[in-house]
Amino acid sequence: MSASIQGQIVGWSHTRFGRLDGQDLEALIRQATREAIEHAGVDPAEIGAVYVGHFNAGMVADGFVSSMPLQEYPQLRFAPATRVENACASGSAALYQALAAVQCGQARYALVVGAEKMFYPDKKTEMMNAFFGGTDIHLLRQTWDFFCQQETDHGSINPG
Repeated sequence: MSASIQGQIVGWSHTRFGRLDGQDLEALIRQATREAIEHAGVDPAEIGAVYVGHFNAGMVADGFVSSMPLQEYPQLRFAPATRVENACASGSAALYQALAAVQCGQARYALVVGAEKMFYPDKKTEMMNAFFGGTDIHLLRQTWDFFCQQETDHGSINPG
């Protein structure tokens, strides 16, 4: 038995696709937030919940992406903001969380933002920083040596 889905999308936006060298993740989220709220014609103070679908948190310097929409409108500062991660379905998962908040009466309006920044000028450094952020510090030297050896051994067959 499936539940009846009650709720509607009253505004939307999406940023341009591409490398977007001049925009960081926060700029993308702020732009999408502003344009979606303007399209909806909703007063930001009426938004009762914010959900940000974001998978790639290890690749950005600021791991608190759920607060980024609040930077666009001070009126959002009292709305609970949540980051939702579900791999490639993070945006859809955020939408379902917002729908649940509306259905149960927690919010009349909810803002959903899905965002990823997939291009980084120094990708190798960013990947290593993300990896080492989740590495046991006592094994750091051993792990670093392992990756350096892999780079040496496989550099000719995987130059990227």
